[in-house]
Amino acid sequence: MLFSNPTVANYINENFEASWESVRPVPRVTIDFGNGNVINRTLHGNVATYICNSNQSVVDILPGVYTADVYVEQLKLIRSVAKPELIDVLPSIVEIKGASTETHVERYHRTKIEAIENQNKLLDSTIEPMQAGSVSADTDADSADQKLARNLVIDTKTNEQQRRRQIHRHLLAYGAKTPAEIKTWLYREVLHADLEDPFLGLKPVLFDNYPFDD
Repeated sequence: MLFSNPTVANYINENFEASWESVRPVPRVTIDFGNGNVINRTLHGNVATYICNSNQSVVDILPGVYTADVYVEQLKLIRSVAKPELIDVLPSIVEIKGASTETHVERYHRTKIEAIENQNKLLDSTIEPMQAGSVSADTDADSADQKLARNLVIDTKTNEQQRRRQIHRHLLAYGAKTPAEIKTWLYREVLHADLEDPFLGLKPVLFDNYPFDD
């Protein structure tokens, strides 16, 4: 698990005041195939990391799961934005100095949007080496760890190139919000796990064509 990775855990503990919130009970599904054959598993869970400043306003969000190295690098960048005195730590990633009517956080989001839309070279160099020779189709010979590593790389790329763009646009357009104010939008529009839908979008699949409703 990402948060039990020593590098991730140590960086968070040394640089942030960490807290955890469960936003809804974990959904579970049970299928009884008869003859004692039963499957029990969790369904459609997700996670988001909110990085906030001292007044509890969200500076940025890391949606879903990541490879540990990309996750920590993004935490370092966001920490430098949340604490302006650290801006010079990563000047090659985002330039947020100079005279402007925008705040440094707004400039950060605008710059990140432009970088993502232009297929930022730094993003490619961060993620692509992990893919070389490792992100091929699953085979029966692959171990569970190999499949997990492959899926983490794919999730990381999706998070950085798609979901983060949605988040940057939203935070730039609507300004500072607390996690409580943004979580409904985040889980519905970005993570596709609507917290207000008890069936998590599966109701049409489960009920619309069921012939025995009456």
